[in-house]
Amino acid sequence: MMPTPADWIAALLICCLAVELFARLPMRRAVQTMTDCGCQAAHILGSRAVSDHWKEKVMPVYALRMALQTASLAGAFLLLAGMVAAMLLVTAPIAPHVASLLASLDGGVAGSLGAMVYYGARCRLVD
Repeated sequence: MMPTPADWIAALLICCLAVELFARLPMRRAVQTMTDCGCQAAHILGSRAVSDHWKEKVMPVYALRMALQTASLAGAFLLLAGMVAAMLLVTAPIAPHVASLLASLDGGVAGSLGAMVYYGARCRLVD
């Protein structure tokens, strides 16, 4: 099976659309919230001025916040994977080998490079 030009175009289009979706999902905010929460928890744990009783009360709150942000990130990644799967299904009649192309080394490298070029251009033009 040799990929056709339609397979290559569809693969690059899917990679660019995935980058666009990734850029619009609230992942950066979720990661920043997790990082802030972890830093606050570490500060509380390392502080001698905070009693052990208070630490026992506040650490489950930080743990819950981090768990919620982890669930948020997991949901965003599942949404991204679902959208990529939907794009693969939509392009299947036009480019039937696009999924195997993206799974191959050549397609993975080309898709990654195309996505990086697209993201670089997007950052210069949009942000």
